[in-house]
Amino acid sequence: MEKVLARLAQLDLGNAVITDVGSAKGNVVRAAREAFAERLPRFVPGHPIAGSEQSDPHSAGGNRAGRARPG
Repeated sequence: MEKVLARLAQLDLGNAVITDVGSAKGNVVRAAREAFAERLPRFVPGHPIAGSEQSDPHSAGGNRAGRARPG
């Protein structure tokens, strides 16, 4: 993530807002501070909203919102 943020910080992103969807924020926020410095307000730490700490397809959870559970 650090490399991606550093590369993005070199680009003219206009008024773009940058976010992430990982659940752990400490390292990402630290990397964003280093990469964007005074432009940090353009970075909004996100969250995956759905899901859990599990990473396999069976952890997607039920048939909510029409999603089929992997069998």
